[in-house]
Amino acid sequence: MASINPKLDNFLVKRLCRDEYESIKSCESAIIDANGTERYVLLTDRNLRLIDSPPKNIKLQISLSDIVSVSYEHNYVPFLNGLDRENTQHIKVEILDTNLNRLGSKKSSKSISDTHFLDLYIRSKTSSFCANIKHAVARYIIKSTRMTSMENDPENQIFLSKPEHIRFLFQELKTDLLESDGEVENMFMLLRELLQSARKSYFVKKLFWKDFVLVEFFLEQLKKYCLTSSVNLSYNLAADARSDELELITLIMELFAEFVCETESVNERNAFLQAEEFSYVRKLTVFCLSEPAMPEKFKKPIKTRNIADIFAGSCRSTTESANSPADELLISYCNFALARQALLFELTISAVEMKWMNPSNRFDIKWLAAQLVKHEEGLYEFSRVLIWLAMVILDLTVPDTLTPKQSLWIYEIFGFIQILIDHSQKFAGFFRCEFQEEFKYFFLAEIVRKRLDEESRISAKIMGQMKTLRDAVVSQ
Repeated sequence: MASINPKLDNFLVKRLCRDEYESIKSCESAIIDANGTERYVLLTDRNLRLIDSPPKNIKLQISLSDIVSVSYEHNYVPFLNGLDRENTQHIKVEILDTNLNRLGSKKSSKSISDTHFLDLYIRSKTSSFCANIKHAVARYIIKSTRMTSMENDPENQIFLSKPEHIRFLFQELKTDLLESDGEVENMFMLLRELLQSARKSYFVKKLFWKDFVLVEFFLEQLKKYCLTSSVNLSYNLAADARSDELELITLIMELFAEFVCETESVNERNAFLQAEEFSYVRKLTVFCLSEPAMPEKFKKPIKTRNIADIFAGSCRSTTESANSPADELLISYCNFALARQALLFELTISAVEMKWMNPSNRFDIKWLAAQLVKHEEGLYEFSRVLIWLAMVILDLTVPDTLTPKQSLWIYEIFGFIQILIDHSQKFAGFFRCEFQEEFKYFFLAEIVRKRLDEESRISAKIMGQMKTLRDAVVSQ
C-alpha cells in the first residue's frame, strides 16, 4: 500500500471498506484551484478522491469508470511563484458529468458530450501520480470487463467479509491444495475457488504474496504438466487425460496473472519478481513460451484440420457441448495459449509500471523484453499462435458481438505484442515481416468495429491498439 501519514491513514481506515483500503495505490498533496485550496488526492483500484487537509471529510469521489482521459500539462502553474511554481506538476483529468454537480469545472469542447475537467496541481515534480491514474483507469476497464463476464457464472457465489475470516478461509484452501496429492480433479475445484476469490478480494491477493509456499507449489505443477505429462502420450486414449491436465495448468496460469494484476504496491510481489536474479520470472517465461506436450497427432495444433471451427464454436457456445475427446483437447490447447498470454501481458505491464514507480527497480520492461527474445523460437511461434487466435476470435463471418471475455482476450493479445514491439527492435522486425498481410487486409478498423460492443470502453482501447499496431507493421 502507498505510504500515508498516520493521521490520514486513521481517517481512511474508518471511511473506506477494507478491500478498497488495502488497494490504495497512491496519495499526494495537491492544490485544486487558484485560491490555493489544498486537498489530499487519493487513488485506489476503483476511485479517485479529494479529501480535506487535514482530513475531516471526503470532498469528492470519482469512480474510475467516469474518467475519460488523463493528461500531463507542460506548463507553469500561473498562480504560483518561485520554487513552488517550478516544483508543481499540472494534471488535467477529464470526467463524465455524473460528477458535474459536485465540481464547478468547465465543460469540454470535445466530441464526448457532458464531460468536464478537474485540475490537480501536485506538489511534487517527481511524482508519478499522472501515470498512476492512467494505469488505474486502464486496469479498472479490464477488471470491470472481466467482472461483467463473470456475472452469470453459477460458480461465482463467493462472499468474503472480515479480514480474519478471509485469512482463515485462505489458509484452509492453501492446506487443501498442498495436501491434494496431485489429484487433478480435486486441485481443479480448489484452484477455481481460489481464482474466483482473488477476483473479488484484493486482500486474498495480498495473502498469496505473504509467503512463497503456494508459488513454489504452482511452479511444480507447471513443470509437471506443461512440458511433460503424467500420461503416455502415444496411447490412443491420451487426449482425454491430457485435456484435463491442460485445463489444470490453464487455471494456474490464470491465477498467476490475477495475482500479478494490480498488486504493484505489494512489496512481497515485487520481491517475488526480482528474487534470486529473477529466477521465478525466468521459469514463468519458459512455461509461457514453450509449447505444451501433446499426443503425437496433435504436435502442431494450429495446423490441425478444423481447429479454428472447433475453438470458434466453443467460444460461441453458451451450453456444455458434446465434443469428442480430440476436440476437447484442441479447445484446451487454445485456452491454455490464452492463459499463457494473459500472464505474459500482466508481466509486461508490471515491468513497465515498476520502472516508473521506482527507477532503481532492476525488473523492468527492457530486461523482460530481452529475456523473452532470448527464447526466440518459442516467442516467434507463440506470436503466430496468438495472431491466429485473434483472427479466430474476431471471425468476421460471424455477426455476433464479442463477449466481454473475448474482448479481453483481444485486448491482452494486442497489448502484449504492442509493448514488445515498442521495446525490442528484433521482435519488431520479425513481426513486421511475418504479419504484413494480416494487418493489411484482416485487422481493418471498419471491419473489426462491427464485432465490438460500441458501449464497452474496452472496445475503444482495442481500436486504438489495432491502429497503433497496424501503423507499426504496415507503414514501415
